[in-house]
Amino acid sequence: EADVVQFATSTGDLNRAHVDAEYAAKLPVFGQRLVHGMLVVSYMAGLATRTAVYSLLEQSLLGLLEVRCKFPAPTFIGDTIAVDIEVVEQRETSKPERGVVTFKRTALNQRNEAVVECLVTQLVLRRPST
Repeated sequence: EADVVQFATSTGDLNRAHVDAEYAAKLPVFGQRLVHGMLVVSYMAGLATRTAVYSLLEQSLLGLLEVRCKFPAPTFIGDTIAVDIEVVEQRETSKPERGVVTFKRTALNQRNEAVVECLVTQLVLRRPST
């Protein structure tokens, strides 16, 4: 809950569905406050940086090219989030020392429901070919 309030005040996103419990309780579909989708995306990024894959790739990262997200289900205050990460595409660029890797990151709540799905595309250094 504190994270939601801090995110709302830091970003200026004070949508009542996130910060007003009485208003959110009357929402016909959810009936409770929602966690900002972009806050969940931020948690996903933080969790991804703690993986073995990221630690191996970290020295090769040149840039973040694109992040595309879908929000198939709501995240509520009190939910526990885990992140599943899968490489879905890798390709060369016109420069042989660089490549592009796309990861699919899926945030799963404690009921194993996908609440956020992101495609994260990054520019990376490639290993020299032998």
